[in-house]
Amino acid sequence: MIIQTIRMKSVTAEGMGTLSVFEAEHDVPFAIKRIYYIHNVPAGVQRGGHAHKKLRQLLWCHLRQNPHHTG
Repeated sequence: MIIQTIRMKSVTAEGMGTLSVFEAEHDVPFAIKRIYYIHNVPAGVQRGGHAHKKLRQLLWCHLRQNPHHTG
């Protein structure tokens, strides 16, 4: 398995937030054929249960940082 980090370009406008973007043709090292967005999965539920002989994936992670967590 080869893991690469794709850095998203971001533009911040004061008082308007940040726009982040990646372009499939320039930033992703393979052709994107489809996009799945899996959400609202109950805790403890296991998804998938199958395999692919040949597959390249882009994993998009949304991380939440808790600045008040001490452990």
